[in-house]
Amino acid sequence: MAKTEKNSSCPFIVLHGATFRVGERVVFKRTNWQMLAREQWAVVGRNGSGKSLLAAALQGTLPLVEGDIEYHFGQIGEGGGATYFFGLVPKISAGWRGIV
Repeated sequence: MAKTEKNSSCPFIVLHGATFRVGERVVFKRTNWQMLAREQWAVVGRNGSGKSLLAAALQGTLPLVEGDIEYHFGQIGEGGGATYFFGLVPKISAGWRGIV
């Protein structure tokens, strides 16, 4: 099995019973989730539904109240020269539709 095939099923980010709060509001409660290496996710939803909060939580800028987050950036593709990124893509105004 090639290294890329083996690593494609490796966890990239894993949430175990993660709870996040903004002020008194719990935005994610006891959430279990994982993103595998080489997966691409698009989180879509209405304004105020928590998309940016999810990105902040996964990036570590929203404090974790309960549970834990595992990051496996260094273990994925080691020695293969691959680079992995996680980030937030900013909103695009309606005027840019069709160009992007």
